[in-house]
Amino acid sequence: MLADIESLAPVVDDPGLRMRQAIAEVVTRSKREIPHYYLERDIPLARAQDWCSAFNQGKPAEQLVLVSPGQGAGRIPPVQRLLPGGQLSE
Repeated sequence: MLADIESLAPVVDDPGLRMRQAIAEVVTRSKREIPHYYLERDIPLARAQDWCSAFNQGKPAEQLVLVSPGQGAGRIPPVQRLLPGGQLSE
């Protein structure tokens, strides 16, 4: 039955597919078997923003120093999981 389902899967000409499948398998196993803890901390940036404003005063754009607290908070792509039969989830 699994062979029937796999035969219906589209053939993808993607040289990185096997590598992504291997990575997805390791990440999926790690998430399932290893306890994970996520910590967060609020960091006040008012002093850094004030310093940057004073430092940047009168400087051309290529010399500006920026404080961007949202830089790391952008959209993080979802982790692909390896499904039974070797298919990657989206």
